[in-house]
Amino acid sequence: MTRMRTAYLCSIGAIFLIAHLSYYVQFPGLLSTVGVEPAATRVLPHSFPVLHQILKRKNIDGDSFIEITCLLGVLLSSIVASGLFQHASFFIALTAIYFFLTKTGGSFFTFQWDILLTEVGFVTALCCAPWLKLRPNNNNDIGAWPVRFLLFKLMFMSGVVKIQANCPTWLNLTALEYHFATQCLPGPLAFHAHQLHPFFLRLSVAATFVIEIPAAFLLIAPLASFRTVGAWLQIVLQLVIITTGNYTFFNLLTIALCLPCFERGRDTSDSEQVSGPTLALLTSTRLQYIACLGFLLWAAADICQFESVGGRWNVKLAWNKADTDEYINNTLPFAIPAVFLFAGLSCIRHIFDAFSRADGERKRALGSVSYIMQLTACCLCVGILSIPMTDLTPKLAASKYFGSQLFQPIWLHARQYHLSSGYGLFRRMT
Repeated sequence: MTRMRTAYLCSIGAIFLIAHLSYYVQFPGLLSTVGVEPAATRVLPHSFPVLHQILKRKNIDGDSFIEITCLLGVLLSSIVASGLFQHASFFIALTAIYFFLTKTGGSFFTFQWDILLTEVGFVTALCCAPWLKLRPNNNNDIGAWPVRFLLFKLMFMSGVVKIQANCPTWLNLTALEYHFATQCLPGPLAFHAHQLHPFFLRLSVAATFVIEIPAAFLLIAPLASFRTVGAWLQIVLQLVIITTGNYTFFNLLTIALCLPCFERGRDTSDSEQVSGPTLALLTSTRLQYIACLGFLLWAAADICQFESVGGRWNVKLAWNKADTDEYINNTLPFAIPAVFLFAGLSCIRHIFDAFSRADGERKRALGSVSYIMQLTACCLCVGILSIPMTDLTPKLAASKYFGSQLFQPIWLHARQYHLSSGYGLFRRMT
C-alpha cells in the first residue's frame, strides 16, 4: 500500500508541475503588464491588497514577483513528483502558491480543474502526505478516505447536475451527437467519434450517467473490490475523454484521485484475514465482484430504458429532475455519514493491529494517538468537503445530514480559499 500512496503523491506533484508550468508559459501574453488582463496592476490590488501595498512600498516589480512565485511552485512540485520529498508542508506550500496564481490569473484561471487542484492539494496535505517523515512509509489507509470522498463528490455532482439542469441534450441522451463537434479543443479521435452511430452515442451517454451517479458510490464502499471496480470505471471514462478532447490536467487529476481507491489497508490477502468456510465465502473476492456487477446492472436498468421503434433499437433516460432529486435525498444523508463510519472502523482496526504487534507499550500508545489524530483530520476534511453536496436539492439543503451543522461554519471560511467547492462540468451541453 505504501507504493500506491507514493504513486498518488507523485501523481499529484506531477499535476501541480503541469499546472505551474502552464501558468508560467502563458503569463507573458495573458497576465503580464502588457498582457490581456494584467495581473500586477488590475487583479493583484483587488485580490491581495496588502501584498500589493508591500510590493509597491518595497519597489518590487509585480510581474517579477508573480513569475518567481510560479517558479517556486515548479521547483517544489518537481521535488514532490520525483518522490524525493513528499512531506505535507510541500503540499501546503503548493496549494497556497496555486491558489495565489489562480486568483491573480483572473478570468483565465477560474475553471473547475483549477479549483479542484487547490482542493486536492488541501486534502492531500492534511490527510495523505506524511507529517513526521519525508516520504510515506506506513500501511494505514485512514488518510485515503477523504480523497475517495472527494472523487465521489466530483463524479456524483457532475452526473446529477446534468439531469437537474433539464438540458434536452442530456435528457434525450443526444449530448454526444453535438459534443465532439462543438467542444473547444477536440482530441485526435473526436472527428471519428462524431461519425459513430447515434444509437452508440446515446448508449455512451447512458453509460456516462451510470458511471458518474450510481457507480460513484463504489468509490466509498468499505470493500476494496468494490472500490477497485469503481475506480477502473472512472479511469476508463477519463481515458476516453482524453482521446476525444483536451481539458488540460483535469482528466489526469481525476485518474490520480482514483489511486487511493486501490489501497486495501493491509498487506495480507483476504484469505489470510478470515477463518471458517462461511466467512471465507462471504469475504470471497470473486463473490464481491459478482455482487458489484449485479449492482451495476441493476443501476443501469433503473436509469435507462431500451425500446424498439420500427425494428430499430433506442435507449432512453428513465430519470427526470424529480427522480434525480428523490435519488439524492434518499442516498446522500446515509452515504456521507457512512464515510465517517468507514474511516472510524479503519482507525479502530489499525489500533487493534498496533496492540497485537510485539512492540513496546510506549510505541503502541504513540501509534494509537497518531491514528486518532489522523482520523480527526480526515473527519474534518470529509465534513468540509460534503457541505456543497447538501445544496443539490432544496430538501437536502433544509435537512442536511446528521452532524453537518458542525462543519458549516468551517466551510464558510474554507470556500474562500477554494478548499471545498461544488462541481458540475458540462451542466448544460453547448
